[in-house]
Amino acid sequence: MSAQRETSSTRSRWPGVCPAGRLLWRALADDRGAVAVSFILTFPIFLLIAAIIVQYALLLNARLVVEHAAQTAARAAATALPDERPELVLRAARTALAPLSPRAGVAPEAEALRTAEALADCGVNVAESFADRYTYAMAATRAAWSGGGWPNRAGREVEVTVRYRFLLTVPGASRLISAGRTSVAGVEGRFTTLVATARAQASHGRKAAADSSGWPW
Repeated sequence: MSAQRETSSTRSRWPGVCPAGRLLWRALADDRGAVAVSFILTFPIFLLIAAIIVQYALLLNARLVVEHAAQTAARAAATALPDERPELVLRAARTALAPLSPRAGVAPEAEALRTAEALADCGVNVAESFADRYTYAMAATRAAWSGGGWPNRAGREVEVTVRYRFLLTVPGASRLISAGRTSVAGVEGRFTTLVATARAQASHGRKAAADSSGWPW
């Protein structure tokens, strides 16, 4: 009976309208699904905003690690450059950046294996993936320093700049930072270069001229 009353009421409300037209009108007038539609339309935007926040948080953390690597490299340069061992500057930066690095997609380098063994000999609890991560850091890290002729000069300030290819791992947000995909040490993805600079007072060169008391001049 109620269905018959609803049918008669519908007919009286829209006289001369076919049943299909009445159903269409009722569907358009019904707002029960409006909330669901609004949620479906806005949810991808919310996800993108959340992804951007997460990616920039990871970038901030990586920036701090790269700054630490630059400071570590500068302290190494203070003694390594006057002692004619510049390779130790880059090795110090790589060691500091290994925890930030993903596992390389290639076999571990000999330097990575030697560094892991040396750390283990010093009592450090070296992670199993350290050699792979160090191998990535070897390909992703560049270091440069100011001045020259360090073994033959008295100590002065040295400035070390470290550049590191950081892997962007958050889908969606990584496209906003890096447009193209490339490969570093067998790891494919999108990367951005982080740069940090640090200074330190270098020691006197091992071949620096000295006065009668042995003090460099």
